[in-house]
Amino acid sequence: MWDVSYDVSNYIPLEKKGYEFIKTIDLFIPHIEIGLNVLVRIEQQISFFAEVILKLIDSKCSSIANISEITGVEEEIINDVVGGMSNADLIYIRSGTLILAPQGSEAIKTLKETKIEKDEVNKIFINAITGDIVELNNPFKRPNLGNPCLDK
Repeated sequence: MWDVSYDVSNYIPLEKKGYEFIKTIDLFIPHIEIGLNVLVRIEQQISFFAEVILKLIDSKCSSIANISEITGVEEEIINDVVGGMSNADLIYIRSGTLILAPQGSEAIKTLKETKIEKDEVNKIFINAITGDIVELNNPFKRPNLGNPCLDK
């Protein structure tokens, strides 16, 4: 059932004894926007060409010249792909020989590659008075002139 006295009381302004109402004004509370650098773990599908190279290395075809002959791809392109795979710790390069890294063996089994990347989170606002982390939908950059606000 609808409680009329409760619902109507929400729309009636509160009165304080001993005070006179003059006017209402907006009071702005300062919020500090901060940015965080966080590490994000991303799991993505390994590319088909990287998968072929990993399987060839696993089957003892461990030189770039041999991989180029088997795949029919130029050595320069394979060098670029192998360099990227080495940066991702999928393979090791030792004296011109390609060796599978433990992550490369895991990538062959799952056909997925795990990357850890830096990411920036810039939408964190902190209430400068209480220190609470607040989620703001419409953060105001600066209040209008004539409105009272608090400085940092």
